[in-house]
Amino acid sequence: MNLLTLIVLAAPVIFVLVIVRKRGARSRIRSATVDIAADDQGVRRTLADGRTEEVAWDEVTEVDVFRTRVGPHKPAGGGVVLYGTAERGCIIPLDKLEASSLLVHIHHLPGFDVGALIKVVGHDPNELAPSDSTRQFLSPKPLHSTVTCWTRPAPDPDPDPDDDTDDHDPDA
Repeated sequence: MNLLTLIVLAAPVIFVLVIVRKRGARSRIRSATVDIAADDQGVRRTLADGRTEEVAWDEVTEVDVFRTRVGPHKPAGGGVVLYGTAERGCIIPLDKLEASSLLVHIHHLPGFDVGALIKVVGHDPNELAPSDSTRQFLSPKPLHSTVTCWTRPAPDPDPDPDDDTDDHDPDA
């Protein structure tokens, strides 16, 4: 009788775990990068399920680098996010940076510091300095971290051609 009760109680839990695992695997497969390329116009990424992400250089408003230990970008360790409009943008997985040619073409963004991007991408947030204590070593590490590398500067307001702010006297 006890064995039957145990089976009845455990079966739904096992069933739910199997469904959750399959859903996660399906999500990873659908979000896999099939093709990615950066060129003089912008960046385009094609996913396994046929979706595309793309953004033109003049649409990019912000560049972030994220590190993650969970989710669909876990195998890549994170990605570089190029934010565009509400409908356009692109995520470049960290393990696809070289294949995408992003570092060759990102200079199209005004004032972008490629060295700062390389420094952030190459930095391991879980790496401990030699002076770190055992307590820091044993403390939990964040599952996700994000660093903003670049934000598009605000455009200068157009000077008003009708505004005569000169202090000179035309009659003098």
